[in-house]
Amino acid sequence: MAMASTRVFAAILWAHVTSATACEDMAGWQDSQNNTCGTYRTSQLCLSDGSPGPYWPADLALSVVAVNGVDATHACCFCGGGISTRGHPTRGNSTPDHPTRGNSTP
Repeated sequence: MAMASTRVFAAILWAHVTSATACEDMAGWQDSQNNTCGTYRTSQLCLSDGSPGPYWPADLALSVVAVNGVDATHACCFCGGGISTRGHPTRGNSTPDHPTRGNSTP
């Protein structure tokens, strides 16, 4: 049983490390309140599945502070968005050969 738990933990850790290094935040992005992807990460304003984090106001959608239709769920890796560095789309952005519902990277 302990060996199986160790393998599961190692697989989860590997997936987290590889996914974290395969994404870049949209350079220069800020929301309408001047929060950057770094702010969203350090202040836990969002979760990796794109939902609001524990310190985001409960009655406010993340999209409310979007700029030009881009919110943290599209711009920030920590929030499930960002730009893939491996040629695979993230939630909000894509490479030209892998379009998604969000913005395309030329």
